[in-house]
Amino acid sequence: MKKAMYFLFPFYLLILIACNNQENSNADWEHSFVVWEGYNYIISSDEIKETEIGEKVDEIQTYLDGEVNVSKNDIFSNKFKKGTLLYSIKGIDKHKSLGVKTESGYVKINSNGKYGEDE
Repeated sequence: MKKAMYFLFPFYLLILIACNNQENSNADWEHSFVVWEGYNYIISSDEIKETEIGEKVDEIQTYLDGEVNVSKNDIFSNKFKKGTLLYSIKGIDKHKSLGVKTESGYVKINSNGKYGEDE
């Protein structure tokens, strides 16, 4: 009986590890991002002064906690929750960069092109 347990224990351990990795792999993106008006914006660590913030342009409609199919016309993020506000930045084209309102201020997000196109 003990020999059977020694034989089966690594097998059970392997199954547990494999199942755990499947659950975590869904939300394993290369970057934190926002998609707005069909453009993909990578979240930077650059803070923006409130005096540089322009008008409110939109808000996050969907928070993605896993890789799912969404329309490129939706406004979504894998970092910011639904309702997070997006702003223009004075003097910068909205399809180049936007500002995102966070608890600690504003952070800059930078477009790397149309969503779904290769970089």
